[in-house]
Amino acid sequence: MTTTDCPPLPVRITKSLLGYGVIAGPIYVLAVAVQMATRDGFDPTRHAASQLANGDLGWIQIATFLVTGAMTIAAAVGVRRALGPGRLSAWVSGLLGVYGAGLVAAGIFRADPSDGFPPGTPPGMGEVSWHGLAHFTVAGIGFACLVPGASRSELGSPATGWAHGHGSPASLPCCSQPASWRCRPDQETRQRFWCSPRPSCWSGPG
Repeated sequence: MTTTDCPPLPVRITKSLLGYGVIAGPIYVLAVAVQMATRDGFDPTRHAASQLANGDLGWIQIATFLVTGAMTIAAAVGVRRALGPGRLSAWVSGLLGVYGAGLVAAGIFRADPSDGFPPGTPPGMGEVSWHGLAHFTVAGIGFACLVPGASRSELGSPATGWAHGHGSPASLPCCSQPASWRCRPDQETRQRFWCSPRPSCWSGPG
C-alpha cells in the first residue's frame, strides 16, 4: 500500500474504534464459556453467568465485564464518528455507550453467590445484597439500551456509507455484542434471576 492509498488518520481511528466492537462479543462469550466448563461447582442450568464473578477465580469474570464494556464504549465512539452528526448518530452511539457502561458497572457491582456456587455457598437463593441488586439493575438497563441501539444502527446513513450490506472500510462489519441477559423468576423467589450470554449481531457494511 502506498502513501496515497493509506486512509486518512481520522478514518483509521474510526475503524480501530469500531474494531473493538467486533471483538468484544467473541471475547465475552469465549471467556464465559471457558469458565462455565472449568469452574468447580458451576452448573449453567442453575447458575447465572454473572455468578462467575464470585470465588477465588471471580476476578476473571470481573475483568471480562470491565474489558468488554470498555471495548463497547470505544465502539460507540466509533459509531458516532462513522455516522457523523445528527439525531440518529446521537441515539445509536448513546444507547451503545450506555450498554457498555452497564457492562463495566456489572463488573463493579458483583452478583450474589447462590444455590451452591461458588462451592460452600448454601443451597437456595440466599439474601440479596445491595451490590447484587445493583448488578441486576445495571444489567437490565444495559440490555434495554442494546436492543434499540443495535436495531437503529440498521437504518444507516447515506452520508457515511453506514448501512446494512453496503461497503465502506471505516464501518463495522459485525458487532457480536455480549449477552442478551434473560431473566425469569425462580420457584423459590421472584428475586432470583438468570443471565446467560447470547450473541446478538448487528451489521454495517462488510
